Amino acid sequence: VGQLWCALADYNTRCGHFDKARSIYEEGLTTVSTVKDFTQIFDSYSHFEEALLTVKMKELSEEKEEEDDGSDPYTRAMLRVTGTEFDLAQEVDFRLERLEYLMQRREELLNSVLLRQNPHNVHEWKKRTEIFKDDPEKVVKTFTGRSVWEC
Repeated sequence: VGQLWCALADYNTRCGHFDKARSIYEEGLTTVSTVKDFTQIFDSYSHFEEALLTVKMKELSEEKEEEDDGSDPYTRAMLRVTGTEFDLAQEVDFRLERLEYLMQRREELLNSVLLRQNPHNVHEWKKRTEIFKDDPEKVVKTFTGRSVWEC
């Protein structure tokens, strides 16, 4: 099942539909019920985000090199006025934050998979409360049993 989610996301990536691919990865992570499928999807998703980040970082470095090469001062001034000079740097920051957020959620997402496998596993529920120990609202949701399906 994990391979199917990854293949579908990969197809959308190759078509240039990055947001759709991201949505497919997210849906796969929240619906699979085995750790093997979760691992396949998570690894593929993280590689996808890393690849997008790498491309944007490369574009940013090439843009900086062009600027240093003494390109047309009029063009550089227009880029500054229109704000496009900062768009690429902001996009790199945004993609980096998105990748970091994915990595931070890994433990929570994996725990959700384990609870989908066996919602009566007390040990996994205790682990979930430890994951959310800094957020009392999520701990309460965990004890009411709603957090697995709301995430």
